[in-house]
Amino acid sequence: MNFSCLDSLNQSSNPSLHYAMKVLSMYEDIGSVEFLKEDPKLLGTDIVNKITVPQSRIFRTSGTSGVPQKVYHNEETITFAVEALLDRIGRENYSSFCCLPLNHVGGWMQVERAFRTGGSVLFGDYKDLAEVDMVKILKHRWISLVPTQLHVLLNSSLGLKNLRSSIGIFVGGAELPPAIEMKAREADIPLWPCYGMTETAGMITALDSDSFLDHGSGVGTCLSHSRIKIVEGRFSIKSKSLCYRFGESKIPKNDWYETQDLGTFEANIGFRITGRTDRCIITGGEMVSPQVVESFLRETSLVTDCMVVGEEDNHWGQRVTALIILKSNARLDDLKKIARKSLTSIEYPKDWKVVEAIPISEMGKLKE
Repeated sequence: MNFSCLDSLNQSSNPSLHYAMKVLSMYEDIGSVEFLKEDPKLLGTDIVNKITVPQSRIFRTSGTSGVPQKVYHNEETITFAVEALLDRIGRENYSSFCCLPLNHVGGWMQVERAFRTGGSVLFGDYKDLAEVDMVKILKHRWISLVPTQLHVLLNSSLGLKNLRSSIGIFVGGAELPPAIEMKAREADIPLWPCYGMTETAGMITALDSDSFLDHGSGVGTCLSHSRIKIVEGRFSIKSKSLCYRFGESKIPKNDWYETQDLGTFEANIGFRITGRTDRCIITGGEMVSPQVVESFLRETSLVTDCMVVGEEDNHWGQRVTALIILKSNARLDDLKKIARKSLTSIEYPKDWKVVEAIPISEMGKLKE
């Protein structure tokens, strides 16, 4: 098996290296691979014939709610996803420093891009970027991060130096808070905010770094293989990289696929993500957007991070609850007073919980 897409600088003991080698070896068997957390699994012919097409890649969703579902991709959808990204970035090959888990689309697609274009992947922990001078290594590489990882690196002088040395940093998987966006721009970090999902084999929109640094915001415009329409604030997508099967349901090739994502579109600006329908809180018969409350709390400069959730309540149905990490010199009472003046009575949290960490998954998703 040709492992040339796996960089020679990889440490032989790196778990991600072994994971990638196993998957690439399975590709030789023309089998379908299920990307499980601990190890990839080659599906038997009997299973393949029943539910998949040859050489399927089967991932699990990592959404904010509900039971994870299997998402089925094939050679065609993966190819469209890779080619559309190359069209946007204007390059013939793709090399990266990969610090996302390979059982998720955000991690594995970096291997697919390198494998198909003659590039290479170097595996590591995102914290390496804050601890090791990697400027020479990153000079011709892309990086993909989720906002929580980016937040950590923006507070490290070495992290900033390393990020600036890369070709660009794709950031997605979750909403990019305005404070992090502003800090990255002020630090001259070549961010490429993007939007995509497991069902589309990764990103279907992207904002280029030049536009980002020139005060552009949002997640840019559609890549060449995709379209988005907005119906009552909700995104529906049509993409050549859309999975052919989701759980027990087959996905018609040319139909619009309705997502849980809410957003807007403005000419000359592009798309913005404003929230998700499956995170909305229904309290006292009214709807509250957690993202609106979270954005306000972050803008007070009294919290390091926060998360707003709906907890079951016999009277309200759900009560708005704020999980917050206070800054060292901040007081909860002061935060409550500011929030009371600015938020509506429905938006104002009925419960406040000071925590040491926000429950977030390895791909930056909120674990409610």
